[in-house]
Amino acid sequence: MSTVQEIRALRGAGRFAEALRNTSRISTHGTDRLSVDVLRAELLERTGNYAQSRDLVEILARHASLSASDRSICQLTLARLDLTDKNIDSAVTHLQRSIAVAADVSDLERVCWSQLRLLQVLADRSGPEVIAPLLGELRTNVTKLGHPQITAALHITVAQMEAQRGLVVNSQRHLALGLRCLNGFQNLWLEATAENVKACLEMMRSRFDAGIAHAQRCLLISQESGSASVCQSALGNLGNLAYLTGHFDDAADYTLRARSGLRPGSDNWNACLETLARISLSQNRLSDCADLLDEIDQTIATPGDHSRYVYRHTQLTRARLMERTGSTDQALLHTDLALKLAQTAGDHLLLNVALLTKAAVLQQADRVSEMLSLLQSVALTIQNEPTDLFAQYESILACALASGGHPRVGLWHRKRAERVYTALRHVPGMLEVSRRWRRATEMASDAKPEAKGEGDNLSFSTAVVSDVASIMLHTGRPELVA
Repeated sequence: MSTVQEIRALRGAGRFAEALRNTSRISTHGTDRLSVDVLRAELLERTGNYAQSRDLVEILARHASLSASDRSICQLTLARLDLTDKNIDSAVTHLQRSIAVAADVSDLERVCWSQLRLLQVLADRSGPEVIAPLLGELRTNVTKLGHPQITAALHITVAQMEAQRGLVVNSQRHLALGLRCLNGFQNLWLEATAENVKACLEMMRSRFDAGIAHAQRCLLISQESGSASVCQSALGNLGNLAYLTGHFDDAADYTLRARSGLRPGSDNWNACLETLARISLSQNRLSDCADLLDEIDQTIATPGDHSRYVYRHTQLTRARLMERTGSTDQALLHTDLALKLAQTAGDHLLLNVALLTKAAVLQQADRVSEMLSLLQSVALTIQNEPTDLFAQYESILACALASGGHPRVGLWHRKRAERVYTALRHVPGMLEVSRRWRRATEMASDAKPEAKGEGDNLSFSTAVVSDVASIMLHTGRPELVA
């Protein structure tokens, strides 16, 4: 027969499914029974049994005999359930109550766990500047507590937040610190979360095979843990990676598997819809893409939802759809919104992707001077960005040259983009290069023939120098240098 301490130990090891099973094998009375029920409500939420968790925790939260620590857990569980239902304001209120109740009895461990969740919510909604005071307070509390798992959780949480802002190096540093803290202290949930972050980082670095390996490991560990949210994230990442490598049917399958355990309208649900929209766009199913994006828009309940990670990235998919349907002005509106949201959130990667997307829209609209201005701003930092952005940059430049009547110079840049995308196995990128090049050559049909002579020599020299620069840029990627 299990004891309350044994169930808490399993929860502390991130073994949520096993801990939940053990709650039904325990015989207790009075306050111990209440504590077990609080644990059960928490574990039901962790394992994806959301309705059962809410039914139980709402009863428990009104119980006068609850200890302060158990009351703090109830408030945290209610917050997690509200986040699943996308009730952000309510979730923040519950998190603040959870922190206050725990602080009143100096339960620093409970304070830290609730502050960690609040940190994530506010970072996604309001950006890095708003969370600075909370992060400072949390770091002080974690240092004072000296709990290895909570210290690890802080670093892994920050790694996740930095990854969402496109800060790969910062994220990797915090991830390494977090995993070092876990040495000798098993926590399957944190290990799975770390693998999930690794998968995202490898995806951002266009290392798709490594990303797949981490996502698959995340899936295995999360299934052993019983953590529903991390399992769904792993399936979502496997869907993204399958999409990027051109396995569109597998991508849709992974995404639908992830959705099967999600609440409609939640952030992860919308992330799955956005992946399906990108698949539809790559397969030229524009009407399906529009329907999926419309479904996401219908879930936006408050102005604060616009700044969240999933929604701000969805703007670029909408912009690409608008460009494909010839709605240039609408496409530019969505790229500008993405730029604004990226700046507010401090999302450096999205900022550059949005600039390139806007440049591509301007190129298709034959607004070359505006396009060149954007490309020049991106060129200053392109060496610090993921490799696929370099290929996108080259593709836009190639099409601008081709549509302007300089197909031979443009062909150099097109081939460079294709070489990079091929080496990365980035299938949507390769499809986009072909599509854009066809459109650019159509636009060039009325342009003047390319000048001969000195201009060709200059173009050849420039292309060779650019190839050498490309090799220096990717010295860490032998498959690209080759």
